[in-house]
Amino acid sequence: RKYLKTLSVNVSSIFKPSRVIFQASLPALGFKRFFIKEGKSCERKDRSPTFENDYYIFSLNDDGSFKIDDKINNITYNKLNFIEDIGDAGDEYNFSPVFQDVQINKPEELSIEKIRNFGFIKEIKVFMKYKIPKELSKDRKARSRETLIIPLKLKYTLFRDEPRVDILVELENNAKDHKLTANFIFPERIDKIVNDGYFGLVEHPIILENDEKASEEIVPRYAMESFLAVQGHKGKYMITTRGLHEYEVQRNDVTKISITLLRAVGWLSRGDLTTRRDHAGPYIPTPEAQCLGKFKYRYSFHILKEGSPEEIYENSRKFLLDPVLIPTSKLLRNGFPNFSADKGVFISALKIAHKRNGIIIRFFNPTNEEKKISFEKNVELVNMAEEPLKIEIKDIIMKPGEIVTVKIPLKGFS
Repeated sequence: RKYLKTLSVNVSSIFKPSRVIFQASLPALGFKRFFIKEGKSCERKDRSPTFENDYYIFSLNDDGSFKIDDKINNITYNKLNFIEDIGDAGDEYNFSPVFQDVQINKPEELSIEKIRNFGFIKEIKVFMKYKIPKELSKDRKARSRETLIIPLKLKYTLFRDEPRVDILVELENNAKDHKLTANFIFPERIDKIVNDGYFGLVEHPIILENDEKASEEIVPRYAMESFLAVQGHKGKYMITTRGLHEYEVQRNDVTKISITLLRAVGWLSRGDLTTRRDHAGPYIPTPEAQCLGKFKYRYSFHILKEGSPEEIYENSRKFLLDPVLIPTSKLLRNGFPNFSADKGVFISALKIAHKRNGIIIRFFNPTNEEKKISFEKNVELVNMAEEPLKIEIKDIIMKPGEIVTVKIPLKGFS
């Protein structure tokens, strides 16, 4: 099940574009045609910044973050998605904290702009203003006393039939030398966290021992492909992002997860960082790395039931793989051969072959069990470089962690 949203295309400039939103079930790797007819709106009158479905109760906090009462795992997450700003005296390679820093984690102003309820989906839009120090002081040991306003818009999308909250952040960065993060509190002390690599889950420790001989500070700051997941004795949730690849974990009485939205720095490399011994590259000013201007971020919070690799990857795909909408007068023919795959098999690539003589589909199995793919007719196996392995096969047994690439002739796709 997907939730389709689009703006009408090919309209005259004298008409205002219309927003169309509806719930639909789509076939995998296929097409479905819809007819849009004039009718009554399904929007309901709703002014409440709360929401409840079979999986959770959502409520908005006074700082723009939200609270979730998790019905699946019987636990409460009190503070999710609070925005935090700290100074950054680092460079494009490494973050470096400011000695006399001013941490900002609450907006100066907050207002609820709009609430829309369509029954199967609800949107809550929030506008906030953050007062941020303009830049670092000349000696780079503190943030300037002069402040300016960073306007920030939040949109929470809540689903009747999904245990998830989609988040859209829009902001205009006017300040320099700072780091902006989206933060999530997990109400348990945990020892490890997992995120996706290229073809599977990667596990990381949260507590690390620093090494005095290391060239840079050792901290639990990690890179992810598109999602991370945390699991405790009771709580389980994941966060999926679009284009945000860095996160950090801090553990005290609870666990704090910080996803980097923006790092504004002005140097390619500097030799005065407290988190690194010396330069990591050329000492070159990079004023455009201050990232001044408008930015938009999309990510999603998702409650987990089991926390299995199958569940985690499936949830991430629900957020990342938006359906494509195209105007058409006839139903397009699906040229894919019919195939079935065990739950836990995922597609990482679907594209035209390099030599433009076929369709490449790459499957991977991130689980600890064997999985099966069955095609209606033989397909050609190729390697990662799309070179033929001289094997044609109909049923494929994938080992745990295995990657399989198949090539399908272009015939039938014209």
